[in-house]
Amino acid sequence: MHIAPGQDPAAENSYEVGRIDIVLERADIGRRDRLIIYEGNSRSSDAILIDINGNSGSDGGETEFPIEVTTSSNMVIVEFSSDQSAQTVGTGFLAHYKSHKKTFWDSYILVTLTFLTICSCMCCLCFRCMTFTNHHREVENDFGMDLEATDRGASLSSINKFPTFTFTEQHKLKLEKLEQEISCSICLGDYEDGEEVRLLPCGHTFHSPCIDAWLQINSICPLCKVNVIDLATEKRKTKRKERRKQLVNKVMRRGRGSSKNATISPRKSDEVLEYTARSNQL
Repeated sequence: MHIAPGQDPAAENSYEVGRIDIVLERADIGRRDRLIIYEGNSRSSDAILIDINGNSGSDGGETEFPIEVTTSSNMVIVEFSSDQSAQTVGTGFLAHYKSHKKTFWDSYILVTLTFLTICSCMCCLCFRCMTFTNHHREVENDFGMDLEATDRGASLSSINKFPTFTFTEQHKLKLEKLEQEISCSICLGDYEDGEEVRLLPCGHTFHSPCIDAWLQINSICPLCKVNVIDLATEKRKTKRKERRKQLVNKVMRRGRGSSKNATISPRKSDEVLEYTARSNQL
């Protein structure tokens, strides 16, 4: 027996069902009889709402009535089976139902969930496309080589923040005084007058085209193996902290009216001073 509430033969009386309340008032189920109420148009075990099985030894007399269930499906299936034996067959069951029209909020929630699902799928696709694009980003270089950037590499905009200078004979003397290499450790070529050299935050220098291509593949310095992007970020944070400390010290000195009890800011680390000194000298 199929029950589809709201499906009146008269078209003007039909409506879309959003919920069904079922009340099983009584059930006289004999041995080898069974009463099953399914949710929706499926007879799977997951869709069972009520199951009174005389074959298992429990008949309808042992079940407490009434049994009330509610389903959000717009259709239920009531299945009654019997061996039709005069000695064992039960007298049947009594049940009634009430259907509720689908409200605006029911439709709204369904549309919202559908919209969120579509948006989630689009976000996943966009993320995958961005990741795919990033994995296949070409390295900008002056060598005419077909190189591919990696996730470990830095962007060219970040690399361009590192200072550069045009190499001269005076720079050669200063590099020797600072006990720095006077040749590029990537291409192994000596620095020549007029070539552009880039200074990394760790203090090492390289030909700009060489180190720019290198850092787009791997942001680690070829000599000291430090991540120059992380090092630059750390140094910027240190400088900001120092500026804030100096500003606080000035305010405190002005508030006290004298520098007798003023707080002296701690001296910068040797590493920061070393890099700043190298940058200024070169």
